[in-house]
Amino acid sequence: MPTDKIVIKQSSKALLVETGTLYFLLAVFLLLALIIFSLIVPLITPIVSVYVIIFILFLIISLAILMALMIAIFSKKFWNMREYIVTPQNIMDCEGLFGSNCISYELKGMTSMEVHQTPLGKKFNYGNLIIKFMGGSAFLMKNVPAPELLLHKIRRLISSGSVETEDD
Repeated sequence: MPTDKIVIKQSSKALLVETGTLYFLLAVFLLLALIIFSLIVPLITPIVSVYVIIFILFLIISLAILMALMIAIFSKKFWNMREYIVTPQNIMDCEGLFGSNCISYELKGMTSMEVHQTPLGKKFNYGNLIIKFMGGSAFLMKNVPAPELLLHKIRRLISSGSVETEDD
């Protein structure tokens, strides 16, 4: 069924990959710090209670990382979702779950569209779509699913005024 607009939501895979990568690096850094700490402290004070303190410290840091990861995943997934609505004349950038902030840009003067994907984005089929305008300005659609397919859909929508939606 043809429609005169395309509604695009950010890819939840992209948000999970970004958050997971960040917290993985944080966990590796803290683990290295704990290993170094556990090797140095016994040399300074060879008391058995130091090992108990190190274990408790490791446990607290692990729980903090787990809690931060859970909060980050849920906050990014549910409270910071972005939606893009493309019509033949304009594109809207909407953000929010309970309230909504929308900014509309006219597509007059569009010169090109580009797709940028990281290796993980290519594997999980998400990426950034950049729409460039005359005068050097650009509009970034960040972490959208299937950006190459989306590029072709937007081109069809702009040129014909409607697009098929059976594969959404």
